Amino acid sequence: MEATVHRRGEGEKIGGPTTVTIKATGEETNDSFYLGEVVIEPGFPGPPPHRHRRLHDMFYVLDGTLTMRLGMRRSSWSQPALCACRRALSTPSATGAMRRSKF
Repeated sequence: MEATVHRRGEGEKIGGPTTVTIKATGEETNDSFYLGEVVIEPGFPGPPPHRHRRLHDMFYVLDGTLTMRLGMRRSSWSQPALCACRRALSTPSATGAMRRSKF
């Protein structure tokens, strides 16, 4: 069995002030999940609402507050919190946050 290991700060980084550090993709997980560390700046609008056919969006809030649109509802969680979306229409954002959020 092979393992993918990324220590703190390791992984492919994408973005500028709002960044995603990729820890594992479908390539490493046999298309079963994706794992990334995300830092979003205040006011970040997030991606367009979307849903995944084969995987669940899961977010564990490490710092700050994460606002999510889940279907037609908008909810916010402060750290520590876990949000498992189960193929729901979702999109993360930091709209209205006063400081950066990390999840």
